Amino acid sequence: MRLLLLPLLFAAIPLAAQGERCFSIHNGPGYIDTDVSFYLEGDIITVTVPAPATSVQAVNAVENAIRARGYQVSRADPNTICVTAGPGGSLLRDGHGITTDGLSGYWLDLDRGQRPPQPPSKDKKFGMCIPAPRTNVTSQGGCLQLQIELVQLGLSMTRQVQVDLPYGMAGTQLQNYARSVLQSAGFQVNGVKFSDLRQPGVLLDGFALDRTVDGAWSVAHVEIQPDAQAALVVPLALFAGLPDYGATEYGDATVGSASSEPFARVQGDGLRGTSLLFEGFTWLPYVPAGVVFNFRPLAAPLLNGTLMVDPNGAGFRVAFSDHLGVVRSNWFVPPSTSLHGLEFDTQGIAADPAMVLTMTTGVRVVVY
Repeated sequence: MRLLLLPLLFAAIPLAAQGERCFSIHNGPGYIDTDVSFYLEGDIITVTVPAPATSVQAVNAVENAIRARGYQVSRADPNTICVTAGPGGSLLRDGHGITTDGLSGYWLDLDRGQRPPQPPSKDKKFGMCIPAPRTNVTSQGGCLQLQIELVQLGLSMTRQVQVDLPYGMAGTQLQNYARSVLQSAGFQVNGVKFSDLRQPGVLLDGFALDRTVDGAWSVAHVEIQPDAQAALVVPLALFAGLPDYGATEYGDATVGSASSEPFARVQGDGLRGTSLLFEGFTWLPYVPAGVVFNFRPLAAPLLNGTLMVDPNGAGFRVAFSDHLGVVRSNWFVPPSTSLHGLEFDTQGIAADPAMVLTMTTGVRVVVY
């Protein structure tokens, strides 16, 4: 069982500033009996933590291993370390996630991987790994516990979600079940795929958790704890940033004259041969609006706001927002294999009578 740090995946979106990479191990039963490995700036660092070891002792060992490779490290609390600079004080450009092959009984988290967030990267996008559809390993019961920190206009709260794994389920059944539990708990869920750095070229199935279904709360932080039975079935992982494939929100909204923070989402996962429903929540009812789309993201100024889509060659679907201030657009992804890996970026825009723009966050879909 290993603890790995996965990279932030920003595609064509660059990170312009130095950020911290933080993680923690805490509140477990107090035993780790194998190596702990992590990835940072292309380095693979492994440290052996002999059992018995408390979670704090495990973090101590990892911190010492990071420092020995020349990285600058600060301690946020006894259980959390933050890597602040690379060897020689170099800027950190890779982000990270956390994954394990079977480390049960500990809370594993991803502590706001990029600080501060740099538009349009919007690092506060998190997801969890789920069993692959064709896995032959069936559930023997057990549960996953998620602590999900939510933020809204400077306020924050934590919601706990418990996923009890039904006996005998495997693959797609477990995926569908876990999705239904998260949706019932009030979260917008999109299926995604992201890289497994333990096995180059291998993709992990996962769920992107951007915000609550009503859009009022954005996901800022995720912690996950499996019990011993769940750890045998679910390939546990957390990631931050943009996944390799699938749909997720990115960038920062332009509030304009909206009554609440605008945002966008897609109903659908980006699978070939399926439909996507784009929803841009501008909160300006019955006004001229539309959806801008292109195959490249970009943070570009537009009047009083920021366009999250490259305007060069972009398309625009004109519409009026509905009674809630939502603008919608349906798309169908043809089943052609030539579309695999195609990136599609969208954003909702609305204008009030004074031509002050309200612009949603962007939505990135990579077809698979």
